[in-house]
Amino acid sequence: MIRRVLLMLAVIAVMAGIIAFYQLAAVRARTGADSPLFSTRRYDPYGTAAIRDLLVERGIPVRTLERPNLHPEDRGVLIEVLDLPGERIRTDQLLEWISKGNTVVQYTRHYSNLMAALKMAATTRPFQPNFDQIEAAEGEGISPEQTDFDQVHARISSMPGAQLAMWQPMKLTAPTTNPFWKTLARTDDRRDAVVAAQLRIGRGKLIIVGAPEPALNGMLDKGNNLDFLLSVVGNGPVLLDEWSHGLGKEPTIMGLLHEVGLLPLLFQLAGIVILYVWSTSGFARRDYTAHARRRSGAEQIQTLGFLYERSFNQEMTRERITAEVKQRIASALRCAPEDLSKTAGQIKGNLGEKIDQLLKQLDSLRDDKAFAQVLTASHEIQREVRRERRAIR
Repeated sequence: MIRRVLLMLAVIAVMAGIIAFYQLAAVRARTGADSPLFSTRRYDPYGTAAIRDLLVERGIPVRTLERPNLHPEDRGVLIEVLDLPGERIRTDQLLEWISKGNTVVQYTRHYSNLMAALKMAATTRPFQPNFDQIEAAEGEGISPEQTDFDQVHARISSMPGAQLAMWQPMKLTAPTTNPFWKTLARTDDRRDAVVAAQLRIGRGKLIIVGAPEPALNGMLDKGNNLDFLLSVVGNGPVLLDEWSHGLGKEPTIMGLLHEVGLLPLLFQLAGIVILYVWSTSGFARRDYTAHARRRSGAEQIQTLGFLYERSFNQEMTRERITAEVKQRIASALRCAPEDLSKTAGQIKGNLGEKIDQLLKQLDSLRDDKAFAQVLTASHEIQREVRRERRAIR
């Protein structure tokens, strides 16, 4: 018994731990503490959840891409906010997808694989003293407004008077002869460097923005970052690349369990199994208790008479049997034992005569045989009354 109680307490503790774990995990995922940098699951300044929410509010179809490839039915604008060099989606797939009339927008200060495939000239990383500090602040989730970094403003060519606001952007080198190249934004200083550009590929286009900040929660409302994004997106639909952030459902069972956060649950279930095995281990006790044999009504009455004979004298036995018989018949007739004679007199037919005869026999009980006969007769009358009651129903 103690082992079962301990097992139940252990299971309750494990279940409470599971509930607490997933409740805390949901809160941390909402705040973005456990989500990758620049993910739509982050709601701090370095997440991109604001893009998704704003596009949804404007009625633009938007969803996240959480798989390693683009399907033929996918179309529209793919937005990639990259924090590391390259991207996880295959470059040849991206090029083919763009050529079919779609748009890829990459917000990155690193030289991506797609840029390398298209031989777009750019510095692999900005060589300015604040670059390492900026990436460290992004990784720690420190708000840009809490740092001492100066914003870089870039004039948007297609929007007079409008500017992009960013930190430490990657500079692009505009080709001298390329009819498919278009400069979108230049820094608003004497260097006049290109920080955003567009390249036509087939029926689609690739847009490079030299920093992730114009798409982040903390900077989306700065300058004309949002206006620039909406001009690029148009009417959509929009895909937000989360696969490049390490989020998504791989085509394996373990990958799916890892993605939805169920790997800890596997260890918890294993713990429950171990607790169960531990609680039921040891030598099994053999049950020597014989199964009770079902006895007939007559045998039970005879046994009761025998017990009465051993326990009481004849006079006390007669009183007990008389009370037992009256209680049985009164229960069947649904009346009080003291009203039994009056109720029996109201019953017509053979049943009423049997009850009346039995009540008279109670006054002449003298031996064990008579005791058993009266108890047997009372049992039969009780069953007959119940049968007639069911027949009336």
